[in-house]
Amino acid sequence: MIESRKETRRKRKARKETKLKRLIVLNTLLLVTAGTLGYGIWYAGNDPEDASPSTERTTTAANNQEASEQTKPVAQDVPDQVKRPENLPDAEHQEPEKSNPSGPEVAEPDSSKAPNPSSSDQALIHMNFVGDILLAGTVEDRMMKEGWNTPYIFVKDVLSKADITVGNLETPVTKHNEPQKKSYVFKSSPDALPALKDAGFDVLSLANNHILDQGRQGLLDTMEAADEAGFERIGAGKNVDEAYKPVMMTKQGVKVAFVGLSRVVPEGSWKAGPSTPGVAETYDTTRPLKEIRKADQTADLVVVVVHWGKERQEQPADHQQELAHAYIDAGADLVIGAHPHVLQGFEQYKGKWIAYSLGNFIFTTNSNPKTWDTGILETTCTKKGSCALKLIPVLTKYGQPKLMDAVAGSALRKRISDLSKDAAVDAKGIIIAD
Repeated sequence: MIESRKETRRKRKARKETKLKRLIVLNTLLLVTAGTLGYGIWYAGNDPEDASPSTERTTTAANNQEASEQTKPVAQDVPDQVKRPENLPDAEHQEPEKSNPSGPEVAEPDSSKAPNPSSSDQALIHMNFVGDILLAGTVEDRMMKEGWNTPYIFVKDVLSKADITVGNLETPVTKHNEPQKKSYVFKSSPDALPALKDAGFDVLSLANNHILDQGRQGLLDTMEAADEAGFERIGAGKNVDEAYKPVMMTKQGVKVAFVGLSRVVPEGSWKAGPSTPGVAETYDTTRPLKEIRKADQTADLVVVVVHWGKERQEQPADHQQELAHAYIDAGADLVIGAHPHVLQGFEQYKGKWIAYSLGNFIFTTNSNPKTWDTGILETTCTKKGSCALKLIPVLTKYGQPKLMDAVAGSALRKRISDLSKDAAVDAKGIIIAD
């Protein structure tokens, strides 16, 4: 009997312990489920992709501020924040279907590729650069027949979206007739400039080997016509001081200094003198480096637009690299080259970008296909001097540039990657340090 009671008490105790264990397990499961559900509700209302900039700055502002005081950040990628047309006509004046891989490339905005400035460096400026612009010869003939806006029909939307668009005007704009003794002599009507301005161009470099094709009077007329059309101009002037004087422009809170220079001067008389009109030459770097250093003291960014190199040579001449490095050492943040009539590669030096040649943008057409390849260089820069670059492939024939189709654009990006020094152009056209 005693053994039976003990056994009963033991069984009753075991049943209580089993119920207690089950209750603990059930409560634990309920707590985990409630916690998971609560976290999901919180997360849905606090998606990191939708967080405001102030949310991220709460934890990173101090580190970013310290880093920005020590060095200027180097942006590797360029954002697609400059919107481009969504239905740009193709070469046959028709809207390309989105599924057609051979239609013009129209990049979508990609804000993840933007530079990541610190809280004290939020301002961003978008600038577009192109190569040589010739508004004479057969190009002018076509414009007079089809309209002065003919060269810009397929690229205006890209050009005009930037805060500042810059090109090299490789022709005098004048009615004066004083052709110089040289192999190629150009001249364009002042009527061509309003359409160029309307296409989105803001700054014109006059530092090149054709701007005095109609003598000093032709240059003076060109400067006057450019002023009347509303352009800023660099690289030439009524005297040496005006020729070398940087143009200062402030957009989006960023102050930019533009300097125009030429190392291609047909003869000594073309160089600007103390009281004579001419171009700002850079065979002697004394004055150019002085102006760059001075500009660097007052501007957030210094951009040098330079005419140099050898025609139809895809590799930069030695003097191009030497000059580019000297400009950057003096304070330049971006160096943009022209004159070779073909595209050359890119280089990053001390965190600053060099575009050795952007080729022809609007020009007469010859039999060399490489002179038909060009591009629009999109840049996004911070106040601290960090610039991100993207190349938009363009085919230019008969004075009318058009965005390349997908296949041609891919081939061009690969070719420019191969030509670049320690740099590459990726599948989206973004220029990266290699």
